[in-house]
Amino acid sequence: MSIAAPWRQSALITFGAGIVLAGFYLLPAGSTLTPMDFLADKATVLQFCDPLNSRPLVADAARPAVTLAVTDASKVDAASRRVVFTLTTISGKPIGPADLLPRGHPQVQLSIIDPAGTPYQARATPRKKPGEWTFDFARQEPGLWHVDATFTPAATGKEVTAAGDLK
Repeated sequence: MSIAAPWRQSALITFGAGIVLAGFYLLPAGSTLTPMDFLADKATVLQFCDPLNSRPLVADAARPAVTLAVTDASKVDAASRRVVFTLTTISGKPIGPADLLPRGHPQVQLSIIDPAGTPYQARATPRKKPGEWTFDFARQEPGLWHVDATFTPAATGKEVTAAGDLK
């Protein structure tokens, strides 16, 4: 056995490890969101509460960590309606299926309340445009409908609820 053989083995192992590392780097990463995308600005949100120094907080001044914009896309037929909504973080990044933890089907659970206060459940399906989702439901009453979307971002692992209104 020559002295060059151990050096050759070390070089081959190091080269092989570099190729494996490069392979992991090239794998699809999924979500591009980070926990910082869900933090609101410090002027309007209290992140931690000190129990020894409790005081009332103004809750209506806080901006939500996720915004939900609801639009009525098109009439599917006379009795039902297709609705498109967009989920974005406070930093403006769209939230798609790759950004959410799997929680069964659907990844985004919708709760809809009609103008009379009757609750409905709907299934959200993602669209091709990042952050856009859609759902169909039968709409019986005119007026303001309230939509809540509940999901779990992979970046934080904490369940989030976003709210919006449909006219």
